[in-house]
Amino acid sequence: MSKQFNRTLAIVLFSGLVLLVAGLAIRLIHSTNDDLPIGSMSEARATLISSKRSKVKLVFSQWWQNELEANTLQTLITDFEREYPNISVSLDTHSYTEIEGAALTSTPLVADIIGIDPQWFYELLRYNQLESLGAYREAQATSETEMFSLTDTDHQYDDWGVPLVSFMAPLFYNINVLRSAGFDRPPKTWTEILSYAKAVSKPAESRFGLAFALSPDYPQGITLDIYSWIWASGGAILRDGRPNFTDMTVVDSLNFLNSLRKNNLLSPDSFSKTRQQKLDEFASGRIGLMIASTQDIEALRQRIGEAGFGITTLPVSDTYGGKSVIGLSRWYVCISSHSQYKSEAWAFLSFLSSRATALAYAAYAVPGTGTYPRDNALYAKAYDIYENAEVTNELIGLPRMHTLETIVWEEVKNMFEGHQDAPTTARMIQTRLESMGL
Repeated sequence: MSKQFNRTLAIVLFSGLVLLVAGLAIRLIHSTNDDLPIGSMSEARATLISSKRSKVKLVFSQWWQNELEANTLQTLITDFEREYPNISVSLDTHSYTEIEGAALTSTPLVADIIGIDPQWFYELLRYNQLESLGAYREAQATSETEMFSLTDTDHQYDDWGVPLVSFMAPLFYNINVLRSAGFDRPPKTWTEILSYAKAVSKPAESRFGLAFALSPDYPQGITLDIYSWIWASGGAILRDGRPNFTDMTVVDSLNFLNSLRKNNLLSPDSFSKTRQQKLDEFASGRIGLMIASTQDIEALRQRIGEAGFGITTLPVSDTYGGKSVIGLSRWYVCISSHSQYKSEAWAFLSFLSSRATALAYAAYAVPGTGTYPRDNALYAKAYDIYENAEVTNELIGLPRMHTLETIVWEEVKNMFEGHQDAPTTARMIQTRLESMGL
């Protein structure tokens, strides 16, 4: 009896052990595939995922490849796939407006990973398009999550995206054009810029002081050529989350812009002009001044050389005594809430974040992340501007961005066409925004 009992007990114990091991294995596979986010430094977890799941293919939608040095993203993907052999990434490259159009609807995103402008956050969250990253961040050690820090990060959106690259928009001045008009430094105030622009402008020769690029096909046009002037002198288009266009600082800024138009100091066709057309006018000496992204420094270096132009802070109201304020834009990367491979997508986000400095170099971004080589005077100047200025972007996460920009575009166009003055323009924008519940 005792031998039979012992044999029965051994069989039961062995069977229980098998079931326990099998149960643990099943739980491990499940948690690895679905619950445990991974980071680029977590090679053990990456290997575990790779060994338990057949090869996964991620789709990465972005417009960035068109604005980076050739093959930048593909090179990064090749490095990533070498580190994670059971994950492949397919680039889905479109224009900025195409990515925006696909993102800002209730239709589920096709891509697993999407590069976004943080101005889209409100609509993306409204349509439940983004995966929360909180649990993924918490799963990583502090030393790993530190790589996601970026100066002036918009913390309220940290849970939904990873900031990778940032740009700012200073004033560019054509040195030869200004010198030909008798100036040896850029303007610092509105009075000076009006004086410079009048001296530079020769409409009969198709030369003007400045150019605005406000084409509806150029999404950043309103931000660069309208809002930048408001921000520079300490103005704000929002106050406590509500429209603030009738504030005197905003009205004064609009009045200054209108004075450029009334004095025929702007190159023609502002409301159909694209970014590239404005850059072409600057490079060819047909305008002396413009606001542009630091991303445009490299293209201009190639066309007219480093000695042909300079950058500086934006001229401000003659009565403004505060710190210089400059607009900042960013590239974020996010995970689609509809992805079937969120853990693998997080691995790619972590990897991209660890390569953010390389991305900033390839995008010619300032401030970017890390430190840009200071052996180049223009980039060194850009960093000096950034370090000594306040930076802002009131538009991040703002609801109904397209409607806001359309209203501002229409009313500023009415002002530039002589149909209304600056106070009326500000009042019309304010009234229209308030009527739609903003």
